[in-house]
Amino acid sequence: MLKVDVVVWLISALLFIGGIGLAVVFWIQTSRPGLPIPPGYRKTRCIVVEKDVLDVKIEEEKPRHIFMPSVQFRYSVNGEEFEIWNTYGGGFKDRAEAETEVADFVVGEEYPCWYDPKKPNNTVIQESNRDVIAAGMVGLVGLVGLVYCSVRSLLARRKSG
Repeated sequence: MLKVDVVVWLISALLFIGGIGLAVVFWIQTSRPGLPIPPGYRKTRCIVVEKDVLDVKIEEEKPRHIFMPSVQFRYSVNGEEFEIWNTYGGGFKDRAEAETEVADFVVGEEYPCWYDPKKPNNTVIQESNRDVIAAGMVGLVGLVGLVYCSVRSLLARRKSG
């Protein structure tokens, strides 16, 4: 095997192992909601209706603004439909940071969410799996590289043998 092939094989192996490893880590993180689920909450599916960043003015000695990432979503419980807004990540000094918090939510897509059966308008929604998909793609690139190196090595052995 040529030195170039060894380097390509090593890089591919690292991409494959690293990508799949990161995908597993991100999947574990996103399989749990960003907010803790109180005991007794039940799982359902929520559809994102709208997302926004709220500009909130705080009146103190020195008035200031914070930006609150917010997502509106719809879901139904026992035939009754709910449409509510939730805020995420607390307040941010910078609007761009707040927009990053809601960027993962896609209007019209479904996400897992949990509601309080006693007060169904109390809900916690799950974030998207965008990081899992990106890490999985890195692993896929590594796998393609490994297959390429294996086929190339096999063909070289057949040619020389």
